[in-house]
Amino acid sequence: MDTMALDFGEFNFSYKIVLNLLAILISFLAVVYWLKIYKQLYKKDDKEVRGWRWIFVGILSILLFNITSLYFLILVPEVYLKLNLSRIFPNAINAVTFWDVSVMELFNILGRTIVAVALTGGAYLLYAPMRDMGSAYRFVPTEPSVEPGSVENLKYNLKPSTLYLVKEEKPIEGSKDIIIKGVQPKRSLELFSDLVSHGFPGLCITRMHPDKIKEQYNLQNTPILWLTQSMEVRSRINPSDLLELSQTVREFVRRTKKSVILLDGLEYLITQNNFDEILRLVQSLNDLISVSSSIVIIPIDPSTLETQKLHLLEREMSEIMSMLGR
Repeated sequence: MDTMALDFGEFNFSYKIVLNLLAILISFLAVVYWLKIYKQLYKKDDKEVRGWRWIFVGILSILLFNITSLYFLILVPEVYLKLNLSRIFPNAINAVTFWDVSVMELFNILGRTIVAVALTGGAYLLYAPMRDMGSAYRFVPTEPSVEPGSVENLKYNLKPSTLYLVKEEKPIEGSKDIIIKGVQPKRSLELFSDLVSHGFPGLCITRMHPDKIKEQYNLQNTPILWLTQSMEVRSRINPSDLLELSQTVREFVRRTKKSVILLDGLEYLITQNNFDEILRLVQSLNDLISVSSSIVIIPIDPSTLETQKLHLLEREMSEIMSMLGR
């Protein structure tokens, strides 16, 4: 019986060590992944930054307490803290031990309390900006700004509160643009750059690399967001996240009195989602723009869509033709 009891005790001790090592590994991975995620997050304000840092305190505390628990388990014998009222009040009648707790148990209670406070504080600080914004959904923050004024007169006088469709075409055989693969939003970018160089705050959402657009159209201050799945790009929008896209445009329009938004890559968005979802997105943008003084320009390659689908999009937008030399 004694041998069996001894074996069981050794097994129980080893079992605790394995569990503590596993807990340390998991909490260490949590810290590593938090750091990676934090670098990719868009922090709206200082309160949100503090929220994420409070959560990090909670995660880091879990790791530290797991390491310390293993230390106590292996190197420190069981120690009890006792609060004996007879020593505090020697003349008290029937004074007995009021509290008898092991150091390990006290340590666990303290650890859980610190973690709970840190996570609760972090969650509240993250919730506060969403509550103030009136929406629980995140968007990509963009700072409205204007380009240096152009010496030339405004070429294209577009009406405010309008959603415009621009049908882009493949470069003509023999032209200098024929080396470009596929259809590029050339006409739309000409419209967009003309407006932003004449005092319109602009937002460009595109499938083209932002650096190419900035260089080709001399855009210095205009925010350009890349439609891409890549997590390594900071100024990006996930093409599968239409809510993020919609909220980003909505927030930009809300912060400006009269702006212009270029939404390039509609065909790409359709492949990443489906046509009905994109049609609803266009309809929601049309509703948004109609009650503002802003302009939205959406280029499209007509050859990529069925006639019926193209007609459905045309019904939601005003088509630009004559002013672009069509």
